[in-house]
Amino acid sequence: VPEPQYDRDHQVRQVRSNGEIRWNGGLLFITEALIGEPVGILRLENGDCLVRFASVDLGFIDWRTKTFVRYAAGRPPRGC
Repeated sequence: VPEPQYDRDHQVRQVRSNGEIRWNGGLLFITEALIGEPVGILRLENGDCLVRFASVDLGFIDWRTKTFVRYAAGRPPRGC
């Protein structure tokens, strides 16, 4: 499987062996399912950061709480 490519407006982080990524000077748990894989992070207009693997949106980093919020059953429709 080819490694996912991300646009220039994404920051790329490698998922560590414990499912975390380095983010803003600390560690943030994303998922153990993607250990060793790169995820793309895109800053949104509201300050949150969208986290995706290839074309799959996994969730977002809430800028207020500095936590990762996983999308439960896929990403909600745009504009919601």
